[in-house]
Amino acid sequence: MPNGLWDSKKHSVSVALNEVVGFATDNHYKVERMTADLISSQSGVKGEANVSKIYDNRAKITIVLLGDSPTNAKFDLLAKAGIPFPILWKDKSNGGEIGFSEKCYVMTPAVSERGKEYKDKTWVFLALDYNGAYT
Repeated sequence: MPNGLWDSKKHSVSVALNEVVGFATDNHYKVERMTADLISSQSGVKGEANVSKIYDNRAKITIVLLGDSPTNAKFDLLAKAGIPFPILWKDKSNGGEIGFSEKCYVMTPAVSERGKEYKDKTWVFLALDYNGAYT
């Protein structure tokens, strides 16, 4: 993914071992670091500088689904259960793993709206041990 763009024709996402279906049309999958900095630095009284590597593998994963996607009901159950589950982001062309976390939680559940039309639903997950590419 050199350009950082998600492509639903080339990639798939599985949450709690179920493939996610019914992605919205625009900006429907995003992975961001929880801590943007990879290092921190401190300066001492005498001007000496220390650098520390930040080992923070947490990520915020945002998935936007169509309002009528059957995956919304599965995500709703995961949110209510409050238990950790895996997320896997794969390349369909070669089956290779792009990103993975064994310990994810629903951080922000989608807002349910009633009306004549289904509206897209945005789900935000917290991955505690994410390893892979970012969008």
